[in-house]
Amino acid sequence: MKIFIPTRGRADNQRTRKAMYFDRPHPFDVTYIVPNRELELWRPIKREEDKQGKTIWFNASGEKIVCVPDTMRSGDVRQWAMEQFAEEDNKQVHLDDDLLIARRMNEHSTTLVPATQGDILQLLKRVDEYLDTYVHGGISNRFGNNHYEGLTKEVGRAMMFHFFDSNVVMAEGIRWDRLPCRIDFDFTLSLLELGYPNLVDYEFTCDGLPSNSPGGSSEYRTLEMLSKNASDLKELHPDFVRVVPKYTKGAWGGDVVRDDVVIQWKKAFGSNADKRKLFREDN
Repeated sequence: MKIFIPTRGRADNQRTRKAMYFDRPHPFDVTYIVPNRELELWRPIKREEDKQGKTIWFNASGEKIVCVPDTMRSGDVRQWAMEQFAEEDNKQVHLDDDLLIARRMNEHSTTLVPATQGDILQLLKRVDEYLDTYVHGGISNRFGNNHYEGLTKEVGRAMMFHFFDSNVVMAEGIRWDRLPCRIDFDFTLSLLELGYPNLVDYEFTCDGLPSNSPGGSSEYRTLEMLSKNASDLKELHPDFVRVVPKYTKGAWGGDVVRDDVVIQWKKAFGSNADKRKLFREDN
């Protein structure tokens, strides 16, 4: 299983690295994907080429780094990584670079506590096992986690923390790069509509930086882009996406109203539930 963390503008603020304990010795195959212009900020000391001819850099801590053109947006980077590394391992995990990870205190409580390194080991072992059955999934957003008491849910919202089978995704022609933002929603909806249920782990949660925080997609994302993107997402999935106004305080430099989306995840899957596809059953 390969883990990718696309990142930009945050070389000195890697929240996901710390939250996942990747800044300590660990057994996972983790690659940071950075814009060409930021390579030196990662202090590379060694360069290698893999079997496919991709250049892999390593820093003094042994972290793997690959570079992409500065103009690539988040969806472009995820699409590139999925395609370029699919031959090495079809099980892929893509993480936003600004995550905090928590877990429920116990299986009978929805109270959240910061995840320990042992918790992360358990989570990623579990993700690897999920991908033996499911084509895609994620972990719950911290916001709203307490609204559902179960430990896992089939068919639901996944964002910021994604796992998927790249072979199936590419064979179905599903792409990450159709939109400049809200790529998580387009990706998940596209697979649900084909009859592939996702699995969302509710024992673990993730939480990112506020919208429009420095770095990441905020380097190119605008209010106008978000509004157009909401309409574009609805155009791609007209039966399952509704555009609504959202009041935002502070994140965009003041009190603003922008277009947001409401998505009917179960309805999207239900449109082809009779063609339900699970990885082990179909492949």
